[in-house]
Amino acid sequence: MTALMIQKLDHDNELSEQIAYFKTYRAIQPMLDSAQDIFLILNETSQIVFANQQLYNAFDLKGESILGRKVGGALRCMGGKTDECDIANPFCQSCGVLHAIQAVRDGRQIEQETHFTTIQGNLQNFRISAHPLVVGNWHFSMITMQDITHETRRHTLEHIFFHDLLNLAGPMVTLAALLKEVETNEDRELKTIIYDLSLRLVDEVNAQRDLANAEHGDLYIRVQPTYTLDILNELKSFYQNQSLGTGRYVVIAPDAYAEIINTDPVLLRRVLGNMVKNALEASMKNQTVTLSCTKVGEEIQFTVHNPTVIPDHVQPHIFQRSFSTKGKGRGLGTYSMKLLTERYLQGQVGFCSDPQNGTRFVARLPLELS
Repeated sequence: MTALMIQKLDHDNELSEQIAYFKTYRAIQPMLDSAQDIFLILNETSQIVFANQQLYNAFDLKGESILGRKVGGALRCMGGKTDECDIANPFCQSCGVLHAIQAVRDGRQIEQETHFTTIQGNLQNFRISAHPLVVGNWHFSMITMQDITHETRRHTLEHIFFHDLLNLAGPMVTLAALLKEVETNEDRELKTIIYDLSLRLVDEVNAQRDLANAEHGDLYIRVQPTYTLDILNELKSFYQNQSLGTGRYVVIAPDAYAEIINTDPVLLRRVLGNMVKNALEASMKNQTVTLSCTKVGEEIQFTVHNPTVIPDHVQPHIFQRSFSTKGKGRGLGTYSMKLLTERYLQGQVGFCSDPQNGTRFVARLPLELS
């Protein structure tokens, strides 16, 4: 018997021992089989020694034996037609599974997203996490794979939707502005309404796009010098002239602090705009919404006040996603305030509401966004 044959026999025996070892944990198999994510354990040569039922379901492996197979072949990816995962293979070079295995071999934990194409031509998207596992002299990789194919597709469709809708809405605003400037009294009120509605449409599309990007974690921050009173004046002018402001007043506090801060003015305008919008929706006819800002140490504090009170049973849920007192499908405004401010503008958002003082929403931001 040659040395190569002996080496292969030893490897096969060790593989059988590894598979048998994990079979002793039959008590946890039902729990792992009921999980929605794929769970598998690979040995040092990337052979599968343990897998849950979700792996068989996700790749239509019913009736097949995958224990002992290389992960590439078991997952039916284009690069693993021969069961081998090879970094020299063009299909493997960007594969998150292979990179996860390599990271574990270096003693590192890793979490990342990846995609690969199966031999049937299906594009699969996964979020992968990997951890090292040592059992005696054996070194394994524990791999968890969450299928995000539908999530990725939805993200792509959202991006296309917002892009196409803004391409249509932008020219509409331009044409509405030109129509509004026609020097005749006839239909002037109707032209103004069309112009205002087109502005609101573009603003709402941008708001939903920013929120979607923020939740996906890929919202781009553009820091630039921003004058606090310019922001407040823009909000006052915009909302006072909208139908939402009809019969209500939007004013700027006379002692509003004037300061140039370095932040993202678009996101700041989005946060404060939601505050103003909520305040106007909550206000009665002839009531006033007051905008202000003050300097607190090395931070700037923006405040939007209205005289109405938020009910006690509503207050604990204000910043929850999709919670609203205005009906199904609402409730993203306050949620986005907190998300944008605390995750992207490095600030804090809060509120206080009582019968004596009405409702005051506050956004406190650093003077310098790093």
